[in-house]
Amino acid sequence: PRQFPPAALRPVPSISEAFEILYASPRPPVRHALQRAPLLQAIAARREQEERRRSALQRALAEAANADALRTAGEAILAELHAIAPGQTTLTFAGRTIALDPARSPLENAQAYFEAYTRARDAMRVVPGVIEEVELELRYLAEMQAQVELADDSATLEQLRRELVAHGLLAPNKADTKRGRAAPRGGIRRLQLDGYEVLVGTSAVGNERVTFELAGPDDLWLHPRG
Repeated sequence: PRQFPPAALRPVPSISEAFEILYASPRPPVRHALQRAPLLQAIAARREQEERRRSALQRALAEAANADALRTAGEAILAELHAIAPGQTTLTFAGRTIALDPARSPLENAQAYFEAYTRARDAMRVVPGVIEEVELELRYLAEMQAQVELADDSATLEQLRRELVAHGLLAPNKADTKRGRAAPRGGIRRLQLDGYEVLVGTSAVGNERVTFELAGPDDLWLHPRG
């Protein structure tokens, strides 16, 4: 743009960021800080918990990849029961070294490998679905964190607080107890833009209502990320 002096120009890496700077409403860092802080703390605590859970599940899935090897070890021990001496710590079978627990009998060692194989096999079937649930929860938490950080009025923050209560991230207060634990029905902002009505979800519940309850088949659906 040549109509501005060079000192007035601010380089940005993309046109999207330029539009964001131009049109995004300023985010006051201090306003409603006391109302915002416990919401962000609750989201951060649950996020850390879910990330630890995801890591544990991923480790379990990696260990489950050895399921066939566990079964093969159990079968090898059964095949060599007569050759395993009491207190033996390893068994060499078909060029492979298999660890043995010297405190167990050969049959108990085989049973231990078969039990580990069963757990690993079940993990291969169950754990991927659980990891997917954790990923969905982490995406929800990221969305809620963004909504809380962007909220610029007390009513929106209260709406978000009630949604976090309904989701189990925050303990209800006395007002919530009187209202009951039903999920809040708000979380929507209505705007007029160039003659169009624009519905903006200001929370996860609001996004769900806009998408699945209020939008018509010919409406345009937009999802800005980041």
